[in-house]
Amino acid sequence: MGDESTTAGLLSSTVGTFLRLQREAEGPKPTACGTPLRGSQAGNCTRVTAFEIARIPPSNLPDDATLIAFRIGNAMHALLQEAMHAMWPDFESEVKVDCRSLGFDLSGHADGVWMLGDDKVVDEYKTQSSFGFGLAKKANAPKIEHVQQAAMYALGLGADQIRLVYLAKEGSYRDGAKPGQLLVWQWRMDGPAVEQDEHGNDLLDDKGNPSVLFDGQTIEQIGIAELWRLQAVWDEVKEGVVPARDVPGFGLVDVPPPYITEKATKGQPWNCRYCWHRDLCAVHPTEAMPVDLASGTVRANWKPPVDEVEEAGVTL
Repeated sequence: MGDESTTAGLLSSTVGTFLRLQREAEGPKPTACGTPLRGSQAGNCTRVTAFEIARIPPSNLPDDATLIAFRIGNAMHALLQEAMHAMWPDFESEVKVDCRSLGFDLSGHADGVWMLGDDKVVDEYKTQSSFGFGLAKKANAPKIEHVQQAAMYALGLGADQIRLVYLAKEGSYRDGAKPGQLLVWQWRMDGPAVEQDEHGNDLLDDKGNPSVLFDGQTIEQIGIAELWRLQAVWDEVKEGVVPARDVPGFGLVDVPPPYITEKATKGQPWNCRYCWHRDLCAVHPTEAMPVDLASGTVRANWKPPVDEVEEAGVTL
């Protein structure tokens, strides 16, 4: 048993080390169009978004299990795109999105774009742990940040609908998830997010009206609001300000919970426990501050993007 345990540990660390070295060799991923903001920052903490824009190195690194989970998720994500390409001739994947034409310094890649009649549909795929998948299944709703990301991309592409797809990476009897199981939501940009059954039919509330999510906002409104929020973060960074530690949907975080290796703190946002900037963020006050008053690590590494944007050759 001891030898088997040692062998398993050695293999796990080997895979983890391989993935970590690969990740380091690849380096930070640039935004799609050289913009300071990326669509995947939807719903992120204001401060961590600023740290990413300013190119602050992470203070916390993912463990081996997390890196392996990332690789599994990426493989399943690619499989879904491959299947769509094979079965839908007009399907396009990794479609570049540039929101600068709308006045926002954000870009990204849509997981999929396809036509449904005369409507252009933007797909966003998210692989989920059994726990996350189970929560979405029970709530019959995706996370707001995933709706925001898809909506921003749809705005940038002039699309009519969004489709969110959750793909379970693992199975769990407790969470009611099976490997490869899907949850799908599809909504028009000019309408609200209405709860749907497993067949895509709209559900009604106890008064016979459509059962709407996210306070009845239209998908378009959700996307525009997030574009403005993220643009405000970029404006603070340009002004040399480290924003407040503010998690959307929670508010200001006075004491960030410990990183993932420690026990969760009840009543605190989960975001901090998975944040790669957690320890660096925690040594700073909750409120916003000038970069000049931040820690030496932040001051030394604060390098907001001044790269020339793609095609236009305009310095941001």
